[in-house]
Amino acid sequence: MKNSIVKIVSIIMALSLMMLTFAACNDEPQYEPDENSTSTSTTEPTTEAQPKNVNPLTGKADLSDSAIGARPVAIMIENSPSARPQWGMSTPDVIFEGMVEGGITRMMWVYADAEDIPEKVGPTRSARHDFVEIAAGLNAIYIHWGGSGRTD
Repeated sequence: MKNSIVKIVSIIMALSLMMLTFAACNDEPQYEPDENSTSTSTTEPTTEAQPKNVNPLTGKADLSDSAIGARPVAIMIENSPSARPQWGMSTPDVIFEGMVEGGITRMMWVYADAEDIPEKVGPTRSARHDFVEIAAGLNAIYIHWGGSGRTD
């Protein structure tokens, strides 16, 4: 008796879940737009010219003329507690942080405009395979001091 009740409840729950799933997949709009609101379509081409100095890493229009079309620069930075505070921590466009051996992390600071790199950054550290791949994906000039010894 108890097994049949469990089976019936399970079947009802499965059917209810299927009905909710199908109801969520309908093609009807979930809301009616207000007739007083203005809608903008993203499919229409914009007639405004986009600025040429848009930083590809941040989206801001702040690149110098010499950086337009140039490769970004990636610098490996130490992040162990004894290396803190780092020089220039607030200057990169993007910071990638990842685990390395011993439970510590390293950072890769990326600059779209080489002119934005301060005179002193660091402390610089050795390359790590994962960061090399990220830098290559960004087509960045990769600056480091030493390597991990990994050959693949």
